[in-house]
Amino acid sequence: MALGYKRDEIGTKRMRELGWFLDKRSVLDMKGRCHLKGKDVEPFRRKIFERSGGQCEKWRWYNLGGPAVQTMCRCMNTITWETMEMHHSPSGYARYDSMESVKGICHECHIASHNREPQLKSIPNCDVPR
Repeated sequence: MALGYKRDEIGTKRMRELGWFLDKRSVLDMKGRCHLKGKDVEPFRRKIFERSGGQCEKWRWYNLGGPAVQTMCRCMNTITWETMEMHHSPSGYARYDSMESVKGICHECHIASHNREPQLKSIPNCDVPR
């Protein structure tokens, strides 16, 4: 199958009957994971945005004055409904839509996540995990 997963036709039908899937293209795969399309994406995106609290959820490495001194910090850039991008991990054929596999992130972090541009060089507002 071109999408990288096999559909659970019975589970998908049940999700439609329960009103969880509004778009006929949304499906469950055989592992019970959702693959949302069309009308089903916006409510899911809203949950991701609410969880983010308007701040990028991406954890990244930052240099602290030299290549040997680095720390992992949450980006914390401000994002709005319009600027938020949903990053799936895993991405590509293995991607699916769940609260655990999707993060609401800023454009800069999304580009860096896909290795299209170098990482940040300085720390903005670092929220170091404890």
